[in-house]
Amino acid sequence: MFNNFTINKISSGTAIKFTVGVVNTLCVYGGNLYVDTNLTLLPDANLIARVDMVTVGYNILGKQKLIVISFPGEPGDC
Repeated sequence: MFNNFTINKISSGTAIKFTVGVVNTLCVYGGNLYVDTNLTLLPDANLIARVDMVTVGYNILGKQKLIVISFPGEPGDC
């Protein structure tokens, strides 16, 4: 599990060959992120898990599935 996982490798990118959990923010600023398995965003009671803006020209690629695990909000939240 990663907290604030950042990719910034312009030459070729980064390959992830195992299931990854990200708490807080996934950032792709430089290079591509290649994911062969599940990529799970894990929010908690205090933080929203999110994918930050991906820099133009770079991507999140692969056989990945993006899974977001959310927690119920307060009554009346949409």
